[in-house]
Amino acid sequence: MQHKILFLLKNGIGFGHFRRALVIAEDLRKLGHSVFFLTQAKSTDLFKNKGFPVFNIPFMHRLPSNLSEIFLKQLINLIVTEIDPDIVIEDTDPDPIYEQISSLKYRHSVLIMRRIEEDGLLSMLINKKFDRFDKIIFLQPKQDLFRDISNPKLRLWLEFEPKITFTGPVFYVPTKQEISDISKKYTSNNDIIVFNAGAGGEHFGEGFCKKLFSAAVSIATELKNCQIIIVKGSNYKDEIIVPSNIKNVKVIDFEPNLPALFAISRICVLRPGYNAVFESLSGNADLLLIPSISYLEKQEAWIKQLQETYSNVYYLPKEYTNISLLSALKGIIKKPRTKRKLDNHSLQIAKHIIKNNTYKSGTPVLMLTSETKLPDSSFIDEAPEYGNSTPSIVLYVNKNKKYDIRKASLEERAILGIQTYKINTQKELEVLLTRNMFTPIAIFSKKTLKIPKKYNRAQMNIKEFASIILKDIL
Repeated sequence: MQHKILFLLKNGIGFGHFRRALVIAEDLRKLGHSVFFLTQAKSTDLFKNKGFPVFNIPFMHRLPSNLSEIFLKQLINLIVTEIDPDIVIEDTDPDPIYEQISSLKYRHSVLIMRRIEEDGLLSMLINKKFDRFDKIIFLQPKQDLFRDISNPKLRLWLEFEPKITFTGPVFYVPTKQEISDISKKYTSNNDIIVFNAGAGGEHFGEGFCKKLFSAAVSIATELKNCQIIIVKGSNYKDEIIVPSNIKNVKVIDFEPNLPALFAISRICVLRPGYNAVFESLSGNADLLLIPSISYLEKQEAWIKQLQETYSNVYYLPKEYTNISLLSALKGIIKKPRTKRKLDNHSLQIAKHIIKNNTYKSGTPVLMLTSETKLPDSSFIDEAPEYGNSTPSIVLYVNKNKKYDIRKASLEERAILGIQTYKINTQKELEVLLTRNMFTPIAIFSKKTLKIPKKYNRAQMNIKEFASIILKDIL
């Protein structure tokens, strides 16, 4: 069965996760599925010639913040409705904007998470940010994540939550043609040293990028046999001044083919963002990693893990000086390079995304308002309101669990693990009916609970159940 899959990409944190999503999307397409992207990026160069439909929403910084948020939600809602995806995928961490989009409700949803520190994960768990996802895929082995986790509640959740899957890194591997093109673009007979701090610029105003790029220019004359390439990143706005007498420094704003540049480099000097690190590790460059303050990451601890796992990964504390940076680079150049081979888990993740029986079946409550337009073969009738302002029909569907009318409060429903869906439009109903398979056991009607004995053990979906003539049941 072919699926329509929509990536809802995280915006404003760089472009590495875009490439990661593209890698997974390529494997999904090879498996026969249609993939779409929804972004709010300053550049969509990464998507050129990839053959995927991309809906890029422009930044609306000229509008008042409340209007821009309202307009953004309306626009996302329209785009999702138009695409009508079977599966939606978010990346990095749950985005609060997408929680509020009505057209995203009732769809199979996947969250792909790169490495996130313990406090951030615990906060998301406590605030129920993971509840709306059918699948959560961690891009790291279970044992690696557990090394960073000490909170008992979080460890229990990670250990026993059935919708969690642990895999490993996903990274973009440049083709031979891309490497050839990038070699021509940055022609040099010398060793290439790339300085990059991601596309996000100064994350918290700590001046990390300015210090790193200034240091690269300052030490260039001491590295005459090296070509230094500074990749500013699209979100770093300060000018980098290179004196005219320094000939071995090249400054670029943004390199769409950054993994290929990493591949031809001798050393990559990086702020250790997840994607840049694995794109660099996938080649044979040595890595010099300098930690900084980072959203939801403890970079010092991660660098230590990387050094234990991969050879030729070096660390420089954030209090470094130009002298210590120069010394570290000269020391790395003297050492022999070590070939590495990394496993790329994108195909494994793609197969898991489309594996239907791993989506939650749930035990939902289906609530249809009196204005809902149902298919001709369906019925509608009044039922107790239970928090609704208008009468509704409520189909309680449960996997052969007994349900008593006296336990119909919202709190008790929650204890039973029953999910509530309020359907306001025919489109919402169609989406839910085509995405889920349930076992119906009871109907509320006219304040009386009826258990249709001849149906309560039948394995049928809601659409079939709703097609049964009401009088046959009551």
